[in-house]
Amino acid sequence: MDAGRAYNTFPLMNGQLIPDDYWGLPGIRNAFENTAAVQLHHRALAITTLTAVGAVWAVGRQMPLPRHVKMALSITAAITAAQVTLGITTLMTYIPTTLGAAHQ
Repeated sequence: MDAGRAYNTFPLMNGQLIPDDYWGLPGIRNAFENTAAVQLHHRALAITTLTAVGAVWAVGRQMPLPRHVKMALSITAAITAAQVTLGITTLMTYIPTTLGAAHQ
């Protein structure tokens, strides 16, 4: 599909929150075969995951949890942030092979 090469801007997709060709295919095929839809869904999942993990980390820091649990929360938050950052960097640099492979 090569969806990452179609919209190399972030957070907007070529200046739009939802690109014009988002509804380019009929029915359920659109969610899986339309480049604009696939990339928008990927972005939404990444940002939602980062937000959820960040919220769990923030709440967990304030709770009286064992040290190893707080460490696990911090590591999870750091890895999630790194993956999202790597994905955005990969997208904006037109998917160099090394970054694309690392993001996989």
